[in-house]
Amino acid sequence: MPFTDTWPLPFCQCSTVSQRCLTTGLRWSILIVPLLLLAGCTRDAPSIVRETAQEYGDLRLTLQTNEPELQEQLTWIETGNALPANLRATMTANAQIEGEVTHDGCQIIREALELNSLEHLLSETNNLMPGLTFDFSPIELEKARSLLKQHAEAMKAARESLSDPWNTQWEIEEGFLADLSWADAVLIIARLELFQAAIEIQEGKLDQAMQSVVFALEFSHRLNQATHPYARRVAAESRSVAFLAIQKMMTMNRVDRQQLVSLRDTLTQHLDQWPEDADVWIADRACGLHFYEMVRDGDLHSILTKAEIKALSKTGELDSTIKAIGRNLNRDELFYLTEMRQTIAACQKPFYQRINMFLDQSDRLIALDNTFKYPILAGRFLMKDLLQQHELQAQDLTRNLAWVVALQIAVEEEFDETSLPLNPLTGESFEISVEPNRVTINNIVPRGASKQIIVPRFVNM
Repeated sequence: MPFTDTWPLPFCQCSTVSQRCLTTGLRWSILIVPLLLLAGCTRDAPSIVRETAQEYGDLRLTLQTNEPELQEQLTWIETGNALPANLRATMTANAQIEGEVTHDGCQIIREALELNSLEHLLSETNNLMPGLTFDFSPIELEKARSLLKQHAEAMKAARESLSDPWNTQWEIEEGFLADLSWADAVLIIARLELFQAAIEIQEGKLDQAMQSVVFALEFSHRLNQATHPYARRVAAESRSVAFLAIQKMMTMNRVDRQQLVSLRDTLTQHLDQWPEDADVWIADRACGLHFYEMVRDGDLHSILTKAEIKALSKTGELDSTIKAIGRNLNRDELFYLTEMRQTIAACQKPFYQRINMFLDQSDRLIALDNTFKYPILAGRFLMKDLLQQHELQAQDLTRNLAWVVALQIAVEEEFDETSLPLNPLTGESFEISVEPNRVTINNIVPRGASKQIIVPRFVNM
């Protein structure tokens, strides 16, 4: 099974519905496709499209199904307090930690950047993001300086927001229609911190550059706590670039042992607080339930992008697709919930032990292809690229872990090779080379950009 390190991705390259219905975290212009022509729905009454996205979170139609196997899956989810309303209540409870002040840092940053400018800022910052090395042309650095000057107050407010824990609530009862501009705002701030670091590196101010990179890592870490695949993805993107910046500084032979110790401690804390993969996919499944509820109510918002509508119209498949979805809706949702149940259970294992489950999942979809039982919503939209999304999260964890290992060896006199963790992506040992003056880890993310870490070694100092 080939592994690829796909960071940094083109920012708008979204694949699953949880990311597809948003471009850079803002809603695509979606063509609303009414499903009043649905055949084979679970009720005969005319559809009444609800007024707000949140109203679909009650799943009033889905929970009335008479399909025994589907009802069993829904009961199991409800018993586990994993329906949209349950998860929203859990988010609210977690935001009110006894004896600890929490605030909506994402909202603070979003307001500081001004909501109506986010899409433009995402595009501007995306155009300046480096490739496989943390290098910028003189023109790119000037553009970065201009952006930093324009948004200095927002960066100040963002840094101040880190003084207290964040709560990363989002409107899970709105499903895939939830506004994720808060994630975009944090991503923009993390990118601005990286641009600040690039300028400081160019000016030889490595202490300040390291501080800026650590801020970028912290914003990525806070964003990573949100139970949404999109937030996890963009957190991984900005963090991967932060590691490129760190590697750039490591090769300049001007870092000291204390900087490495401080960076190791920061990354170790982030690993200690790493969220459970299952939580994000439980939330993603809740969005899937919300989505099926919309379809049952005759409303196909945000399933098809303009490009997809155009493609289906061109082949004459649009009307047929809509009717086929309605005719097979119960079977489609049952397939989705059954597969997601297995996916969530598999999150208890490291990524490399989940791969066979995903391959079996793919085989089951292939077996149904070109049959009347094929689950169109699950197969073409809700579960599309599910393996890739899990792999991206595993790559993020792997990079973090590899840096902690490298830094730990670099600042400690002795280390026990037998106690070193395995690569979460491959299940193999990290390829570590320890020399008197440096530590090298190879093939961190095989056949990709994040192949190597090189850190100066400080012992007997």
